[in-house]
Amino acid sequence: MNFLAFSDLHGDASTLILLRESIKDEDFDCMLVAGDLTNADLVSTSETIRQVNEIFSIMESFKIPYYYVWGLPNREHKLASM
Repeated sequence: MNFLAFSDLHGDASTLILLRESIKDEDFDCMLVAGDLTNADLVSTSETIRQVNEIFSIMESFKIPYYYVWGLPNREHKLASM
């Protein structure tokens, strides 16, 4: 199996888009995201929701299964309350 693994996006969708473009000719079985998808503990709830929607939309565009963890526990708590 070939895994695409990364972490620490901190809400930076442009980095994820760049990653998608840089691996477009490669074949991966799944994507593993090891945390810190957003900056939920540093930005407003509305900005966190925007980041989550954008990041997940881009991850869906990879067209491979993905598995992730949010990151720090305080981020998980904030996201769980939305």
